[in-house]
Parts: sequence; C-alpha cells; structure tokens
Amino acid sequence: MATQSSQGTSTKHEVKLAIYDLSQGMAGALSAQFLGPNHAIDIIPHTGIIAYGYEYYFGQSGIEKADPSHFRSTRGLHPIDIHHLGETHVTQHEFEEWCRQHMTNGHYAPTSYDLFHRNCNNFSHHAATEALKLPKAVPEEILDVPHKVLRSPMGEFIRPMMQQMQISPSGDSSTNSLIGNQNNQQSQQQAKKHSHPAPTTDVNPWANLPSEKSEEKKEEEPSPKKRVKHVHTPTLDNYSSPMIANEKNMIDLCVKKLVESKSIASLENTLQSRLLSNLKQLPHIFQQNTSSNRNIDVIKSLLQDLMQILAFNITNSDKIYMLMITRLLVLDPTLTIEIISNVMTKVCPVVLDPTNKSTLRAIAWCVLSNILGSDLVNKNYENVEESMQEFVDAAVTCLSNDTPVDARRGAAAFLYNLACLIAMKDDEEIADLTVSIICASAEALPDEVDVDVVKRLFATIGNIVKTKGEINEKAASLIVDLGYGDRLTPQNLRVHGNDEVKSLAREMSNILTAISSEDC
Repeated sequence: MATQSSQGTSTKHEVKLAIYDLSQGMAGALSAQFLGPNHAIDIIPHTGIIAYGYEYYFGQSGIEKADPSHFRSTRGLHPIDIHHLGETHVTQHEFEEWCRQHMTNGHYAPTSYDLFHRNCNNFSHHAATEALKLPKAVPEEILDVPHKVLRSPMGEFIRPMMQQMQISPSGDSSTNSLIGNQNNQQSQQQAKKHSHPAPTTDVNPWANLPSEKSEEKKEEEPSPKKRVKHVHTPTLDNYSSPMIANEKNMIDLCVKKLVESKSIASLENTLQSRLLSNLKQLPHIFQQNTSSNRNIDVIKSLLQDLMQILAFNITNSDKIYMLMITRLLVLDPTLTIEIISNVMTKVCPVVLDPTNKSTLRAIAWCVLSNILGSDLVNKNYENVEESMQEFVDAAVTCLSNDTPVDARRGAAAFLYNLACLIAMKDDEEIADLTVSIICASAEALPDEVDVDVVKRLFATIGNIVKTKGEINEKAASLIVDLGYGDRLTPQNLRVHGNDEVKSLAREMSNILTAISSEDC
C-alpha cells in the first residue's frame, strides 16, 4: 500500500513483517520437554518482509520475492502473526537494488545461509533497518531462537537438525530471484568465504508437518448426490489433505532417552531385552527406503511392546518419547487394521485423562491424528468408524480454553483429519458423528484465542461443508439451522486480526450466505 507524503511528492510504502512457525505448533508443545523449561521456545521462526505488494525472504536461492498468497500456498505455511513495521520512503527499485547488491557481494547469496548468523530472520531485520530505514524490525526473541536452543543441554544434539532449516526454492516462475542468472555464478563464487553446505531437504526437528497439499493425487470419485452452488474459497481449499507429523529427526534422541531410561531398565528381562534390541534398530530402519520382512517384524513387535508399556507406571517423559516413536510407526503401510485399532485403544486413555500433562496429551493426539491420516485407515475407515465418537467426545473436552494450548492444538488436528476422512465419503445423510464435529468446532471457534486452533477448526468445518469443490448443502444448512452462522463471522472471533483467519471466516460466511439464499 502506497500513500502520498504530507511533505510533498515523496511516496510512502507500508511495510509489514510476516512471522511463520516452521514447526506448526510443535515447538511450543514439546520444546520444554526436550530443551528444558529455561530454554523452551514457542516457535521455529521464519520471517519475510511484505512491501510493494510482494513478500521478500532469504532462503536456499538467496533473496527472493513472491506474491504473499503464492508463497504460502506453495510452502503450506501461513503466518502466525503479521507486524506493522511502519512506512518507508525507499522506492521498490532502491530496495531491490539493495537486495541485488547483497546477493552479489555474497552476504545473502544462495550459499551464504548460516542458521546462527545469517538466516531468514537476520535478513528481514537487516532489510528493514538498513535498506528500508525503519526503526522497528524483527523482535529480539525471534533473532535469539537459534542461540537459545544452542545454550540448552540438548543444544549440540539438535544443532545439526536446525542447521538444515531454511525455506527451499519454490521451483516455479511465480517466485523471482532478485538477481539475474548471469550473476548467479559470480554471486556464489564470491559467497564461498561465507558459505556452509546447503542442505538438500527441509528438516523440521519438531515433527509436525501438515501436508496441506498432498503430492499424490487420490483417485477421482463420483460426485456427491447432494452438492450445490459454487463458492470461491481459495483459503479453505488449501486445507484438503490430512496433517501428518512424519519428521524422523528426533528418533535418535527418543531412542537414546528410552535406552537410558530407568523405567525400561526395571522391566521384566525378556520384554526389556526385546524392546532395547528393536529400539536400537529403529534409526537404521527409518533411514532405509525399502521394507524387508525383518523390518516389518521389528516395527510390529516394537508397537506391541510400546503399547503394553504405555499402561505401566513409568514417567511422563518416557511416555512422550514412546509416543514420539509411535506416531511414525503407525504410518507404516505394512501394518494391519487390527494393530492400528489396538494402538488407538491404548492411546485413548492418555487423551481422556485430564490429569496428564498437556505435552503428553498433545503428542498422544498427534499419534491419533497420524492414524487417521494414514493410507491404511483411509482404505479401512469403516473398521474404526464405530470407535470415533469416543475420540470426538474427548476432543470436545480438550477444546475448552481451560485446557493448555498444545493439547487444544492436538485435539483440533485430530478433528481436522477426521473431517478429511469423512469428506472422502459420499453419504447422503449426515451422520451423528459429523454433527458432533460440526457443533464442537462451531461452539469453540468464537472464544478460541490461539490462531492455529482457529485455523484447524475452520478447516474442519470447511472439509465437511465443501468437499470435492462443491458445497454440501445439508451440512451447510445444518450450521445455519443451528444458529452458528453469525458466530463464525470475522468480527465475532477473538483472533479476528489474523489475515488468514479473516479469510477463512469470510469464505465460511460466503458459503452459509449462499445456502441461506437458496430457495429450498
């Protein structure tokens, strides 16, 4: 947004700072457990400068610019907050020339990324204060995150994982590098004195990677019988695939903690020996790309033992490490629906017990969410459908603001993944379970104070009322008939200031307005 200065001809340009959480909520839920309470962090931050209609950021391709909505949809990331930094008299040409110079001289070249001294947040701070000449920039607590982690007891262990955290290239023409191809080679050569090996993949040590846009296309299914009226909902449409927590980089730490655990050492000899043997094989199994019969046997045996021990009198920390491993094991395609059902039965008491620490309940919800997002359950949903009401009831109790936020996020992710499953079906009638999900989400939304929970609840309802690109008339009409329509408007939300939340609320209101205007 540009405005004319009161001093004359100079044009002022609004500048904002977009703040993202690369961990998608899991840093806040688990960092105290892994790093210690004095070193806990709320987010794994990525920031970008929004100015001149573009978002500017530093990653593997150096400094890039893109339309903000395009950046978010291609990365599956959405801001948790947007700070207004002020207005600048610096023109777009002057700013982009500053960016080009700092790429060419190697300061922000593609190979210059350094987590602790030259990362995306350092770029945002440097660009705001030096290039755009603004008094406000990136908050100190964001700039200090890498050093805070490193100062923790587990800092050196986690450092290799964090070294690889950066925004990867988008790989399409809609995102522009701010330096021409003719200068790339020169830029990279000049940057060698600053450079660190560039990782080939994005790594998230907090293991909560929502897959908002699945890479694999599901088979086309027949159009539902009762779908009417098209409404443009690009933000809601971004949420169409399950949230899967599938990052494996914490496995070594979890295995190490369990192998050294006094609780494990006190187990009966045969169980202890088998468990330790299987645990020590696990990191190697996860590194392999193929599944041998031996690996399958190890995974099944380990799952059975972990679920047996989960009911024992062991520490909360050990239960968390066990469930961090379980969330990955349940994604193995060689498992049977009987094994998965047993895991759900064993994990259910963890989320139902309000006396359990919120971190433990959060990771238990993560296990259950992964189960619902797995291909096995997607193909065999009817085998677990009867037990879902119990879990929905548990999720409803967790959505109260009296529940710590990490457990609320976990419960909301579970409801979202369940809604994704329900959306795959073509049932003409709305089941009682679906009604429970709609009511629970709609009741919680107006009073919810956490942006991530609000997004997941809107996405939950969105998957039910609009599936395969069309409105489910009966589901949308139910929301209107129950009087929830007015409760879901942007002005009635406590987090109405978040841009994505406003967009989700507007799109939901448009759907409900379309249904209300139908002469049915």
